[in-house]
Amino acid sequence: MAKIEELLQELDEEAKNTRRVLERVPEGRLDWRPHPKSLTLGQLAMHVASLPGALAEISTWRSFDVRTEIPRPGAANVGELLETHDQSVAQAKAVLGGMDDRALATPWKLVNGEQ
Repeated sequence: MAKIEELLQELDEEAKNTRRVLERVPEGRLDWRPHPKSLTLGQLAMHVASLPGALAEISTWRSFDVRTEIPRPGAANVGELLETHDQSVAQAKAVLGGMDDRALATPWKLVNGEQ
């Protein structure tokens, strides 16, 4: 089995588990913050929901600068979280499905400005 196929299978399994977690986010607590300096629960959950697609997209770039400003939208409701997650997983499958094992082996850099 090709590595890309294994990666897609793993994505399916993790997506199911992540969706179950997002389904359990308390609707009335999306504005709650674990600490005054923290993101809200809605922002944290939206971050988790959008990660698969974002990471797949970033994997097609030659590098990523950790200082890049990333929007941190919250969620209006749990339905929005689930819709975002489903779209994100579909995006990840589309990006990864267009890759082969050679593309996975392409060198990639995570940078912090000039470092």
